[in-house]
Amino acid sequence: MRRDVAERLLDAEAEVERAELRVRLAQAKAEQARCRVEKLRARTQRNEARRKIVLGSVILLAPPEAYEEVLSELLPLMRESDRALVTSSSEGDNHRRDTQRKAILGGAFITAARDRGDFRELLNTLIRCLERPHDIALFKGWTL
Repeated sequence: MRRDVAERLLDAEAEVERAELRVRLAQAKAEQARCRVEKLRARTQRNEARRKIVLGSVILLAPPEAYEEVLSELLPLMRESDRALVTSSSEGDNHRRDTQRKAILGGAFITAARDRGDFRELLNTLIRCLERPHDIALFKGWTL
């Protein structure tokens, strides 16, 4: 009888060890999955910022009349500090401020395109006009 109890105890202890191992393996897999999610989230955020910068660049390179027309529509959508940056002179600005200006313009344009059909059509036109392969890739499969 004692032997029977001792064997059951050993079997139970072995089962506990196997279960603890399965738990550790599951925790390791969960940690790997969390890392993959974080990397994907970071890549998605970078791509969103890149889209804004690309669109802002296209807007800034537009003919002056078209730029002024688009800008007049976008300015009301921006915060006051963003308006000041966008409307300030770009002569002699550093690269960082120029990139901020592009991102603000692109973000305001995407916001306008989500709300208004005419901007949505213009956005699709701008995307079709992109020439650099990595710019085109940013918008491949992207939807508002």
